[in-house]
Amino acid sequence: MALSKRDLVDALIAKLRQEIPAPVMVSAVGGGDFQERIARQGRENDIMRQIGMLGNGTSLLAPAVTVGLGAIVRFEYLPDGVPLARFILPAAVGEVLPGGIIVMTLESPLGNALQGHKKGEIVTVKTPKGYRIVEILSVE
Repeated sequence: MALSKRDLVDALIAKLRQEIPAPVMVSAVGGGDFQERIARQGRENDIMRQIGMLGNGTSLLAPAVTVGLGAIVRFEYLPDGVPLARFILPAAVGEVLPGGIIVMTLESPLGNALQGHKKGEIVTVKTPKGYRIVEILSVE
């Protein structure tokens, strides 16, 4: 059974919460490593910002016809023919979700090229390694 977008977002939020760094122990003598505490706080703030971006977006869960924010797009690079899936979200880029779906943004070369396109369309994507041809198999 395929997971819903809500299930995928909830799984991603749970995964991000697990990445919140453990508190740094503060000693009575030295007060702990100040730079380590600052780095930990920065990482925690970044994770909480990402969770906020994901948790506030009910529009991310709406059905999609074209590739855009909140869409799950299944595609294949031609002529390779290997189906891939990406969930377009504003945060947590690169996270792998259940079913092998990878999070990407519209700012990525692939996300930017696919934005606004529909199932069945063939798109040319400029990547750091050159141009690739992509066929969109589905948009959810």
